[in-house]
Amino acid sequence: MASDGNPVSGFTLPIPIDSADLQGVGVVGVGSLYAVEQGGATIADGNVAAVTSIAMASGAKGIAVSRVGMDRYGRDIVEQLRGRGVDVQAIQTDSDLVTPRWIQRGNTVRIEPYAAFDNIQWDADVEALARSAEVIITDACGRRHGQSRSSIDRMMIAATTAIRIIDLTRRPPSDPPRLDREHVGQTMELCDGFVVDSVALRTLVPAAADALDGAKRLFELRRCGSVTIVPTERDEGCVVTSRGIERTPRCRTDGTRVALVIGLATVLGRPPHEVLARLSNAG
Repeated sequence: MASDGNPVSGFTLPIPIDSADLQGVGVVGVGSLYAVEQGGATIADGNVAAVTSIAMASGAKGIAVSRVGMDRYGRDIVEQLRGRGVDVQAIQTDSDLVTPRWIQRGNTVRIEPYAAFDNIQWDADVEALARSAEVIITDACGRRHGQSRSSIDRMMIAATTAIRIIDLTRRPPSDPPRLDREHVGQTMELCDGFVVDSVALRTLVPAAADALDGAKRLFELRRCGSVTIVPTERDEGCVVTSRGIERTPRCRTDGTRVALVIGLATVLGRPPHEVLARLSNAG
């Protein structure tokens, strides 16, 4: 969810890049899309809602690729995204599976184990978006079942000119938090950037001495464009690239915002760590 715990207010906070530079840049969010009930209202959330809404607030073009059920929650979240200016033409409708709800009661969080976004279909519309997008951001939660994993992987393969990022901090809820290696799958070979935290790194590089060592090992293993550790209010983050390791200051943020910074800064030729250093001042 958004950095302040409120999806609506969090999605209105732009990333710290001049909006004029982002005009017309196409950002595709693909993967998880679900409803959060908050204060009597239904709020669109998940990787797709977060990526595309923040992209729109920042001046870029947000394009949603996911699947909802033929139910009230599905209709509500699609209309919310449309109202934010997001391109929703590639949000598919499932006649059998429901739009999932993210439900939190105290420290317990749950979401339907098999729902509409787990059944994303590969079709001509999705392929066209893959070939035209400049940035594509997916997540671990959206890859929890085979059908969507396959469709997302095919999208990444087709996106030969896009910057492809996976946010491994947005995962299915579990106690304690964990990343299922199966959810990552083939995308490790297809993505240009990985956004991670200590939980993800423990799964991907269990022999690492600490998070920084894990990020360095993951970068060396995958030979991707970047591995980024999300900063927190307590700990610094960092960006590992072929140029070395750049630390980023402590701040309150989330994987979605970091993934957008990495993708858009790369498209514009900006050093991502310099933009990340301004996140704390941008909310």
